[in-house]
Amino acid sequence: MVTMRLLNVNVNVILKINFVNGKMQKIIISCRPEYLGSDYQKRFFPQNGKKGFQELTIKAFSETEVQQYIAKYVQNKRHLLDWSEDTYLQQIKRIPKDLVSNPILLKITLIALPRFTKQQKTTQINRIALYDEFLKTWFDRAQDRLYKIHKTNKEEEAFSNLNINDFTESCLQFSKNFAAKMFIDNNKVVITYNSNWATFLGNKDIENSLLRFSMPLIRRENQYWFLHKSLRDHLIAQALLEPNESALNTALFNKQSFVSEHGVRQFLAEHMYQKMETFKPQLLSFIETSKKDDEVQIASANAITILTQVDVLLDNLNDANISGADLSNKIFNNLQTERAKLNQVNFQNTELKNANLRSSFLQSADFQNAKLQNADLRGSSFQNAHFNDADLSFADFRNTILQDVNFKNANLRNTSLQNACIKNADLTFADFQNTILVDIYFQEMSTENVNDEIYNVGYCYQNGVGVEKDEQKAFAYYQKSAEMGNASGTCSIGYCYRHGIGVEKDELKAFIYYQRSADMGDANGMCNVGYCYQNGIGIEKDEHMAFYYYLKSAKLGCYGGMYHVGYCYRNGSGTSQDFKKASEWLYKAKTNKCSYETKPYTEDCLYESKCLVPQIPINDVEFYGKFGEGAFASVYLARWKSNGLTQPIVLKLFPKLKENFSEENFSEVNAFK
Repeated sequence: MVTMRLLNVNVNVILKINFVNGKMQKIIISCRPEYLGSDYQKRFFPQNGKKGFQELTIKAFSETEVQQYIAKYVQNKRHLLDWSEDTYLQQIKRIPKDLVSNPILLKITLIALPRFTKQQKTTQINRIALYDEFLKTWFDRAQDRLYKIHKTNKEEEAFSNLNINDFTESCLQFSKNFAAKMFIDNNKVVITYNSNWATFLGNKDIENSLLRFSMPLIRRENQYWFLHKSLRDHLIAQALLEPNESALNTALFNKQSFVSEHGVRQFLAEHMYQKMETFKPQLLSFIETSKKDDEVQIASANAITILTQVDVLLDNLNDANISGADLSNKIFNNLQTERAKLNQVNFQNTELKNANLRSSFLQSADFQNAKLQNADLRGSSFQNAHFNDADLSFADFRNTILQDVNFKNANLRNTSLQNACIKNADLTFADFQNTILVDIYFQEMSTENVNDEIYNVGYCYQNGVGVEKDEQKAFAYYQKSAEMGNASGTCSIGYCYRHGIGVEKDELKAFIYYQRSADMGDANGMCNVGYCYQNGIGIEKDEHMAFYYYLKSAKLGCYGGMYHVGYCYRNGSGTSQDFKKASEWLYKAKTNKCSYETKPYTEDCLYESKCLVPQIPINDVEFYGKFGEGAFASVYLARWKSNGLTQPIVLKLFPKLKENFSEENFSEVNAFK
């Protein structure tokens, strides 16, 4: 067992630990799992799959643990504190629980809380207020340290200038500028010193050196980062607002996306809640401008993301460019986004019922587990989009481009995919029941376990199930399913060629497609190959090959194959005659008949099944009564014991079987049933 208490940890760590059993294990510790991305667990599965993978979450501080932490905090810093443990415990009750359940937030709160009380602040304490007070307290202490330490004459002069201009405010502005540059520089968390950072990290400007000394930074060799990432996020959020938080910093808003920065978004959302009327019109302006100017795409995506986070849900985004935005976990039913640019937008777990996304660009958009029932998606482009587990029932995909799209486990029932281009898509476990698949272009498909949906469409057209019977369409859908690697569809094409269904009759092609399906492991295809060998259909007659394929199909559960194996054993066709094996296989065929209902094309193999009467060894029969007697035979009631089962039978015994046997004898037996 490994017990951990993590404080001030701001990294993802991979540790290798040798356990008692001698196996090398890996432990991945992360204090920011949201940065690992969705479905991150799969990336850490062992080579044998999910087996052996465990995920543990360190619980938030309980009330008891908060009290214990406060006790230790006061004990360790008693000489620096004006408050007692009891005072902290009383004042902490003013703080929302979510702001003290995290050890970093709790420490920040304990540092900032006395300042709140001293200044008799009555405003509600929130995350922004806590971080503001923490930074002011930090800068005040830094100022005290600078007063006490030895300084050069130039440092003394620079320090005096900073004090004249409000030392704390200067530190705060310097810290915001530093965080903003981290944000612009690809959202960096750790900075490695180079010439681009000389203004902040160089030593030529003495005032800046003193300000850097006063910041809550950690330095290791030539690398710098904030004491905790949440401090960086708080300062970035402040930098995105103009001075006095009266407007948005338009230039910075369009410099870099903060969509993936959940901490920054959380702070901005709190600012939005406090000043909704101030910021909302400016955010809407970014989105409106993006309809005519793609240069504001970043600002537009940032704007719609933060509006969505504070539940300001828009219903008309026609022509907007919000590529890269996060609209996940919200309800956008009836949303209008016609001709919009929605590339890489996150729609995970979002409801988009009856939405209009016609003629839009949605490359790499993520619709995982989204609900798009009745959505109008006509003419849109979905390259590399993900629809895993999405509900797309009754959606309209006509004339869409679906290249490299992932439909794994998606519900596509009753959708229209007419004229769509589906290239290299993953349709694993997708449900295509009643889907319109007319004139679709399929290429390089990944179709493992597609549930035979396209094949089933062909079956419905062939047999008039839920649709008007159309043998040519049936053949077309069988061809589509065969092109996608579906063994049943391939076998069905053979059946169509064999009987001239939707295509000109061609026995050679029938055998070719039966053979292909058999090579793909299809039991019905094997049975039909056997039938072709037995009867010389598209191939030279070969009873031994017929028996070989019948037996293969029978062992895979094909009841037609079982019948024919019994037939071959009874007549010695392609194998040695064996009445006992004949009766066993014929009995299996009877008891497994249910499998035939879903595979209609085995009927090719059952052309004589009604004439197959099993040969029953006399030792397996128990007579218990004479039913009747005629001129040539006697009829008895008996029990047939086989394979552990007993069933009643009627036997007609012919004293001179070879002289008197005829087809009429079978009808006489049937009359007694």
